[in-house]
Amino acid sequence: LVTKAVLDFALVVILSSAYGVGTIFAALPLFIYQGAITLIAALFGAVISDALVDSLSFVGSALICCVGVNLVREKTFQVANMLPALLIPIVVEIWNTLFA
Repeated sequence: LVTKAVLDFALVVILSSAYGVGTIFAALPLFIYQGAITLIAALFGAVISDALVDSLSFVGSALICCVGVNLVREKTFQVANMLPALLIPIVVEIWNTLFA
């Protein structure tokens, strides 16, 4: 989340120089969105295993990398289409829990 926040901050600085001060008002919905994710992660942090956290972090890092590539180059990756990949570690963890 910290990496995503840094990327969002850099993007807001760039967009503010291009589109004006109005882009700063996007900070409130973004704070609510990322705050909700952080709160949910804090609530479920004691329940999920370290292996699942590592797997989700790996997939999330790959998605953030794709967002960074999209910022540098033309829209190379359709990151929104890759979001279902976050379900794969969850399904694998459930599978391992049920059939291990």
